[in-house]
Amino acid sequence: MTERVLRYDHAVVPQERSWDCAPASTQVVLNTRGIYLDEDAIVAEINARLSPAQYVDVNGTDYVGLLEKILDPRLPDAKYTSVYLSSDPANAAQKATLWTNIVRSIDAGYGVVMNWDSPPDNPPRAIKGSTSPVGYGSHEIFHYVACMGYDDNYDGNRGRAVWIADPGFKPFGYWITFDQCATLIPPKGYCFADQPLASTPVPTPLDPVRVLSEVMGDAVTLDRYRALLPAVSQCLAECECTTVARIAMWAAQTGEESGGLRWMEEIASGSEYEGRKDLGNIYAGDGIRFKGRGPIQVTGRLNYTMLSKWAHARGLVPDDFFFVTTPTALSSDQYGFMGVTWYWMTQRPMNAAADAGDIETASIYVNGRNPQTGRANGIEDRIARYNRALAMGDRLLALLEGDDMFTDDDRMLLRQISEVRRPSLSPFRWPGEGPVNTCAGFAWSADGNVHIGLVETLAVKYGDPQHVAMLIAVASCAQYPLKYPDRQSDALLAARILRKVDEDAHTAGEAYLKAWFDAEQAHQGT
Repeated sequence: MTERVLRYDHAVVPQERSWDCAPASTQVVLNTRGIYLDEDAIVAEINARLSPAQYVDVNGTDYVGLLEKILDPRLPDAKYTSVYLSSDPANAAQKATLWTNIVRSIDAGYGVVMNWDSPPDNPPRAIKGSTSPVGYGSHEIFHYVACMGYDDNYDGNRGRAVWIADPGFKPFGYWITFDQCATLIPPKGYCFADQPLASTPVPTPLDPVRVLSEVMGDAVTLDRYRALLPAVSQCLAECECTTVARIAMWAAQTGEESGGLRWMEEIASGSEYEGRKDLGNIYAGDGIRFKGRGPIQVTGRLNYTMLSKWAHARGLVPDDFFFVTTPTALSSDQYGFMGVTWYWMTQRPMNAAADAGDIETASIYVNGRNPQTGRANGIEDRIARYNRALAMGDRLLALLEGDDMFTDDDRMLLRQISEVRRPSLSPFRWPGEGPVNTCAGFAWSADGNVHIGLVETLAVKYGDPQHVAMLIAVASCAQYPLKYPDRQSDALLAARILRKVDEDAHTAGEAYLKAWFDAEQAHQGT
């Protein structure tokens, strides 16, 4: 079972003039081999071989064989060959040959240029979660496209599909069945690379880092994507994005919002959100303080508060105002993807939109409508990213595996165990703290002993304000024996460790606590 899609720059696909579909399709085929040739140059080369009456003009390109003359000098090893399907519909032998020629060409790394004849009753109908092109079906359309990939088992029942780079009709790329593709070529033809059928290769394990880089548009270095991969893999699993369609939608939305995971914080200052009561920004400075952060750009005091409560309920942050008191934490690799999971799973039916292939609705969910166009903000970039991801097909599933040595059974067990939450046994748990996900849900008893040493080290040696604040909070339980009868020995231990904390760190811890209480009081007052 094989799916292969050639890599190419999706930005070069749209044709510049309504009659340039053949040059544009040729441009895509050359692009995948690292050759950049503009449409005007292709048109000029074709016309140089023709009489004026045959020139490529508003009537388009006469026949597919002309494109061989462009491809062969630049890709001599490909041996591009034109085949004409005069029988309409194509007979069984012609269809079998067409499929073989597509596979031969794609496996060798060369696209296939096709000359289509699409009558009104047979417009291209997208499959595999891709979006059908807009503009077919109103009349008979004569058009060139580039076939840039294939799948020999798209439905689990040996169904065959091809990936089409369509220069004339948005979204400029989609999957269709091979059977339909075979009905669109007659009585025209196609041009393929005449290469021998490849022997069955030994599967090479995919590098998930390179897959992540490709789907995000190579916006940062491979080392940076390698650092982000564990968080990406975890986020996809927690978002239940375990299919190609869902991963593609996730990549389209996070990729557009973050510039391909380049930015974890909105570039603008956030002042435009000042006074936005719909975002919960009711205090001076809230716009800047709660600007968009994380790969999906969580924005506004209200969302930061809801995210904090959601994360704390799952034992992921120390208190239920964590991102309100420390909003910049959401810009970190550690917490940034937590915002994606929260939004994806609780705020909008993102997976329903992904399953339906509804890129427009999903995009509106994430970033609203453009008031001028009525369409989703950034929709063109989101569509381009979505199509690029879909074209990668099953390779996207490598992102779920991360970059570790765990087996599938290992991961399933860890996911199951991680759902187990219990009260922490640490004497330095926050007063009133509920069940938490301690040590990934296992080695429960070890949590208490490990946490003591961790808190003491971070507070005494490093002066970490959060952990000094934790000690102050636990020590204060001694003042409320009726409220915290089970925490009195813990309070004494915390007080003894606090004596080792220097004055500046103690002051910083008190400031941390005050900020937390102020945020809580402000929230209660809203």
